Amino acid sequence: MADEYICCRSADRNWTAAKIGNRLTGELPDAKASTANVVGFAASERTGMMLTHHGSTLAVRTLVSRDVPAALELSTDAGWNQTAEDWRTLLKLAPDTCFAIETGNVLAATATLVLYGKKLAWLGMVLTRAGYRGRGYARRLVQRALEAADEREVGSVKLDATAQGAQLYRKVGFRVEQNVERWTGYGLPAAGPEVSQHRMTLAQIQNIDREIQCANRSELIHLLAARSQTISTEAGFAMHRPGIRARYLGPCAAASEQAAVQLIRTCLAADTGMWFWDLLPANTAATAIAKEFGFRVDRHLVRMIRGADLPGEADRVFGIAGFEIG
Repeated sequence: MADEYICCRSADRNWTAAKIGNRLTGELPDAKASTANVVGFAASERTGMMLTHHGSTLAVRTLVSRDVPAALELSTDAGWNQTAEDWRTLLKLAPDTCFAIETGNVLAATATLVLYGKKLAWLGMVLTRAGYRGRGYARRLVQRALEAADEREVGSVKLDATAQGAQLYRKVGFRVEQNVERWTGYGLPAAGPEVSQHRMTLAQIQNIDREIQCANRSELIHLLAARSQTISTEAGFAMHRPGIRARYLGPCAAASEQAAVQLIRTCLAADTGMWFWDLLPANTAATAIAKEFGFRVDRHLVRMIRGADLPGEADRVFGIAGFEIG
């Protein structure tokens, strides 16, 4: 998001517009852009910028399906990996809590809030179009998303932030939960040993995800399964799907390192091109596997939380679902 390059989220019921500024998370294309975002956030805090344009207040509206092409422009221009189908998935998950600001018939900014029951919500896709940055649009959208989370009495809100963004989130009540890393690499030329023919049902995969995440993401898993290739054994599952820049590996959950290796090897054999794979380094077995397959760390982020602790089971997570959805 370049004025707001981020995949962020939060839930402070006492936030005011003056406290909410630009954020930094997710698919930042480079360090220079992230530095610019920090400056923009600080300036917004100092001035308490109101959401106005040429003297008139701009309204936040709901993001709808006809916005997908313009929204895809925003994420692609930011260097992110989301596809049009990723945007449509967000709208299916959260038809009432995906937000936009439009000015002059131009989609200027977006933010999405995905709710996983009462326990957890996820704010992401906070983007501002070049030429509209520095006007407080992202701040207003984040404020609206937080209001939506508070109205629904969500217990915990998390975000995956860059180091620069984390400094700002601490000011509004967030604390670090754990680190998150993006690893990049290439697929395998051959499948190697075949995965067991056992296939989990969708309900079994949803139950495993619910146990690991300590939140009900059943609808997310359902939608991802419908548009991903899914590999499963008795010991776990892995999904992978197309991206604008690279194929995306995740979510992936397994009961052991051996089971995860089998799943991931099969996934990587599907495409020899570039892959993105987001990991929780607290699971050292996951990072060991990534190294084994020739992947390298491309970006360091931190997962932050505000509200009740909701750590999940990192030792069973061998790939998250995405910065924008957790």
